[in-house]
This record gives sequence, C-alpha cells and structure tokens, in this order.
Amino acid sequence: MTDIFDSSAIYNMVCKGIPGPIGSGATISLASYETGNIIWKEHSIHKRLGFAEASGLIEIVSSVIDNMKKVGLRGLQSEILEAAAKLNISYYDASYVVAARRSGGTLVTEDKKLASKASPFIEIKTCDELLSEDLQE
Repeated sequence: MTDIFDSSAIYNMVCKGIPGPIGSGATISLASYETGNIIWKEHSIHKRLGFAEASGLIEIVSSVIDNMKKVGLRGLQSEILEAAAKLNISYYDASYVVAARRSGGTLVTEDKKLASKASPFIEIKTCDELLSEDLQE
C-alpha cells in the first residue's frame, strides 16, 4: 500500500525538515504547482517568508517532488469530477482522493476539510500520524 501525499503534506514534511517518509510515497503531477502556490502565499500574502527563503524552499520542495513516484490520472477526469461533486471538494483535492483510491493507498494530508470529507471513502493520515507509525516500526 502506497502513501499518497497531497501538497499540504509535502509542504509540511519539508518545512519540518523530515522529507524522508515522502520518498517512499507518491503524489500526482499537480503537487508541484500546488506546493508552489502554498509557498507563494506564504511569501506574498501572509508575509511569513522572505523572497530568498521562499526561493530556497521552492527548490527543495521541487527536488523532493521530482524524486517521488507519480500516480497517473490520465483518463480518470470523469471519476475525479464525480468524486469532487459527491464529496463537495475541489477538483484538485478530488484528484488526490482518486489517486489514493485507485492505488489502494492512504492519503496523507494536513487539510482538515479534505480529510473529514474523504475519510468515509479512503484511509487518511496526517503527517504526525505517519511519523508516529514510522517511530513504532
């Protein structure tokens, strides 16, 4: 079973300085753009990152994502749309849900809204839950 990391989980793990568990997981190609948007918001809107820090972080996140396995979603657009409509979540979030369901994996996310809506259909973990499991093994 593969852990599928959404952009919130990837960003969280990289910021914690613990990208290791991500390496054995997977994501979707959209994750690089979504994490870039998170970093842009942290810099431009929330003013929590200076430009140099944001630039460095985007390089690290991009490298981590480049080395992750990608779950293909080609031909699954209708299934993603159906999941988005049924769960009342964005098409982007539904892409991660379908990737996790199709791969038989667990969705790792820090998005509480996504977790609550998707948990009846797929297994969900937070980064802390994943790290806790890794420590117990």
